[in-house]
Amino acid sequence: MTIANIISKFQPDKKIFFSLFDEMAINLKAINAVLSVVLSTHEASQRLALLPQLNVLKEKNDLLAQQVVMELHKNFITPFDRLDIHEFSKTLKYVSDSTCAVANRVILLNVQVSKTAIDEFVELLGKAINELSKAITELKQKNTFYRITESCYLINQYESKAADLLESALVDLYQDQENPIEIIKIKIIYNLLMQVLDYCQDATCVLESIIVKSV
Repeated sequence: MTIANIISKFQPDKKIFFSLFDEMAINLKAINAVLSVVLSTHEASQRLALLPQLNVLKEKNDLLAQQVVMELHKNFITPFDRLDIHEFSKTLKYVSDSTCAVANRVILLNVQVSKTAIDEFVELLGKAINELSKAITELKQKNTFYRITESCYLINQYESKAADLLESALVDLYQDQENPIEIIKIKIIYNLLMQVLDYCQDATCVLESIIVKSV
């Protein structure tokens, strides 16, 4: 390693991490938008046509998460705790991958959304992703960290509502659906959606860690 490379590690490029997180947030919103299109589409062929777009978005977020790791290697000094930066990018990747998994399962299993609680779950997920995006924007300024706390609170509320919804949705599913195959398919989607919201909540834990260490 040259002296120039060593010196560069002690000259932090703070903007790069914020830029990468911003891109991941934009990508999350794009994936969630595709999921909404999938759910509003009933024709199997039209749904299948969305798979390539989902795969591109998933790969993009994977590359962004990998780039965060590369930038951690290149920069000795970072705007926040190194482990928090890595954990946050990893959690955002989990949110991305799981949201893509929901859309993929709906497409491949040909799940019909009507008479299910899937739309309600997705509405909560959309709100959680929106608050996560807001929190990422506020990371750039420590004097607005209180807004991150507000977003974390709301995300936790959405996750809690989803947990309650899961219980009632499963009861309704077992009572109303007579086809056991459909029960299995819908239950898979419910559990995946709940998992995504859990990952959103995990992201708030990392954000709160960043706030506590930065005060």
